Amino acid sequence: MTGDDVSAGDHPETKPIYDLDSVQLIRMAKIMRDEGTYLSGRALTDAPSFLIGAVENPFAPPLEFRPMRLGTKIEAGAEFVQTQICFNLDKLRVFMARCGELGLLEHVIGARPGCSCRARRRARATCAIRCRGSTCPST
Repeated sequence: MTGDDVSAGDHPETKPIYDLDSVQLIRMAKIMRDEGTYLSGRALTDAPSFLIGAVENPFAPPLEFRPMRLGTKIEAGAEFVQTQICFNLDKLRVFMARCGELGLLEHVIGARPGCSCRARRRARATCAIRCRGSTCPST
């Protein structure tokens, strides 16, 4: 997640650093965890142990780019993805349908209020397209 600009903080001397984008950071975390090395190849004393996640905003333009960007993050090593909160179901349906076409749904965690979907509890894909309470395919 990119987060807020450094000017939003209370340290006026802070400078923004753009050495790594989100995909590069994910890839770096995966290498450190799985290979136990820095990017230079030097061995870590103790490899970190963490679950690598990413975020995606289904509504950020260009909309057709978002599912492909998500695929890039997953290829880099993201094991789960959290979306921004979604209120526009039509746009969410388009995003999730394209994610399905690309085979990415197993990584997307989406839970809507009131849903009792077992898939959500298993941290598997669930969405407002297919998961509508009593008609949820996994209940």
